[in-house]
Amino acid sequence: MYLVLILVLLAGTVLFCLFSDQILPRNGRQSGEAAKEPIQPKTVSFRDITSCGGITIAVGRQGVIRVSTDDGVSWEDTSGGMWRKLNAVAFSGGCRVAIAVGRGGVIRVSTNGGYTWDTRESQTGNRFNDIALSRDGETAIAVGDRGVIRFSDDGGETWENPGNVTRQDVNGVALSRDGDTAVAVGGDNLIRVFTKQDGEWIQGKDWTDDEDNNAWTRSGGSKRDDFEAVALGSDGKSAVVVGDDGAILFSADVRTGDGGWSRETGRKDSGDFKDVAISENGKTAVAVGRRGTIWRSVDGGRSWSFRDGRQGNNLEAVAVSDDGKVAVAVGRDGTVLVSEDHGEGWTSRVSRTVNRLYGIAFGVGSRVAMIVGRESTILRSESAGGQVFPKMEVVPVAGDTRERQTLPTGEVSEPRDLADLLYKLANLLYKNALCTGLSALFMFMAHHLFGLLRDKFRHAASLDAVLLDPPKDALPPARERR
Repeated sequence: MYLVLILVLLAGTVLFCLFSDQILPRNGRQSGEAAKEPIQPKTVSFRDITSCGGITIAVGRQGVIRVSTDDGVSWEDTSGGMWRKLNAVAFSGGCRVAIAVGRGGVIRVSTNGGYTWDTRESQTGNRFNDIALSRDGETAIAVGDRGVIRFSDDGGETWENPGNVTRQDVNGVALSRDGDTAVAVGGDNLIRVFTKQDGEWIQGKDWTDDEDNNAWTRSGGSKRDDFEAVALGSDGKSAVVVGDDGAILFSADVRTGDGGWSRETGRKDSGDFKDVAISENGKTAVAVGRRGTIWRSVDGGRSWSFRDGRQGNNLEAVAVSDDGKVAVAVGRDGTVLVSEDHGEGWTSRVSRTVNRLYGIAFGVGSRVAMIVGRESTILRSESAGGQVFPKMEVVPVAGDTRERQTLPTGEVSEPRDLADLLYKLANLLYKNALCTGLSALFMFMAHHLFGLLRDKFRHAASLDAVLLDPPKDALPPARERR
């Protein structure tokens, strides 16, 4: 009976993990009848933020979208009915088009400053990690896991699949102002350059497997290192790529490939970089990463020097003002670092939060900085009295009170092949760590019980054999038996 109980509990746990979306009502369900009552207010985690012309958009988990029209003083929820996590958001230079992307291949497009959003078909179920927009808002490129890359030439209305470019995860992307050049970076030294010719996107040189021109592997880097972020210079040709093991690579012209890529850090610089930013004037560049690593360049990324952030917390994101004078870096435990001299010196600001911070955006004229992070964290600071962002204020953000809604079937494509199904199953097990742990515990108990039962059966069989057919030398002599 004990064995039967273990097997029943194990089967029930596995079924619950696999079908919990159908067993329990969840905020993110994509089908079924809409609930009549609103959900309870809850905190949300913001993952990215962008700003243009006084309008600021923050996005995050559970599809949350918050919009501010007063440089972050007040915020309005414009999420609508989508519940899939959003990882990145971008604004066109003219503030006409905003696009947010995220988990499950979701792409959301707004053409009115973020007040309303429409979901567009992406033809993938893979997660998107980054999005880039041209200045006029017509050209966009979204990248994500398992090599997913999508182009749009009509402001995000329709999206084109360039084919099997790679199977590696694509972590970051940058697009030139004119929308004619794009650089995507990702796992295993992935650097892919795309250029638009006669209205068609052409894939340029693949630097990933080029042993002769791969500056990273030639200078001692590993073939398995991941590149995390990329930034294009104001000329639309030069680019900086950052990633694992202190990777900072520079190319003077990604369109022609002349000169290839050069490594800008020393062989002993092992800090993993997470983000890089270049000022609008193309001069100041800053790269940040783990353990407070900060490097800066004042010539558009051609040469770099290490700067001391004077703290050990991991840095997640960096932003540089249009003139390159002011830079802000944020990261773990509410870390906020500010530079007022083109990234030369850095000072810490009291953020009044211990939540991890993920994104930064400057308001109009770079006089305001807005920062987002976990647990509904939005920070805001204004330059005043000759000081740059002297005091960080926590902006009150209401909980998520959206009503559950029924979304059209097929709005987001599901995985289409075995590899994607396995990838989705791995994510499911990872997200349901409790279920996975209980299943492992029941399996261990069952294995242990099988061992005990096996030993018991063996002992019983041996005892029966002795009783039924005892050895002759074990029987007493016939005289003694009488």
